[in-house]
This record gives sequence, C-alpha cells and structure tokens, in this order.
Amino acid sequence: MNFMNFSLLLAASASSVIGQFFLKSGAEKFGKVEFTSLDSLVMTVLNILFIPQIMAGIAAYAIGLFAYVFALSRMPISIVSPSIAMSYVFAVLMGRFIFGEVVPVTRYIGMAMIVCGVIFIMKDK
Repeated sequence: MNFMNFSLLLAASASSVIGQFFLKSGAEKFGKVEFTSLDSLVMTVLNILFIPQIMAGIAAYAIGLFAYVFALSRMPISIVSPSIAMSYVFAVLMGRFIFGEVVPVTRYIGMAMIVCGVIFIMKDK
C-alpha cells in the first residue's frame, strides 16, 4: 500500500473518531435530550446544531466522508471498508483516556481481534 492510500484510510478513520469526540463533548454540554412534542423536538435539534462542539463534529465527519470517497476511488471496497474498523479501536481508547470510561478486558480483547482482522485483510499475499 502506498503512502497516499494509507494516508486516506488514516484520515477517514481519524476524522470519524475526532467527530465522535466532538459530538460526545457537545452532547455532554447540552445535557440529556428530552422533548414532549414535535415543536420541542425541532427546537431541541436546532439548539443542538448550534453547539460549537457539534458543529466541529459534523465538520470532522464531512472531512472523513471525503477521505473515504477518495480512498474508494483508489482502492477496492474490500480493503477500504474493513480498514475503517480501526475507528472502533480508536474510539474505545478515546473513551478510556479522554472521557475516563472504564474499559473491561473483553473490550481490549475485541480491539485486538479487530486489529488482527484488519492486518489480515490488508495483507497482499
């Protein structure tokens, strides 16, 4: 795999995780979402959209979308799509080290399985 293809896969995966970080931060800033009617739902959605962290999360997802499309234009989907599974690993690590979430051993085992699976899929021979 050449440097450009690797960079596109990394950008797509990293953008997804960065987007999740900002969306989680924005959700925590907003608090628990509650609504009682369609009007309150619409107002809640509008209020959420204008939280700076939510906007940053949406922007990160947009960057990831373009990196993903660029990657798909250069590589088979059978390589690109599974490679994005690394974002699951990064998200768990982010939850642990940034948000202080407790991560059980079984989740670490699952992360190791994902990494091994991506390595097997990416091998040319």
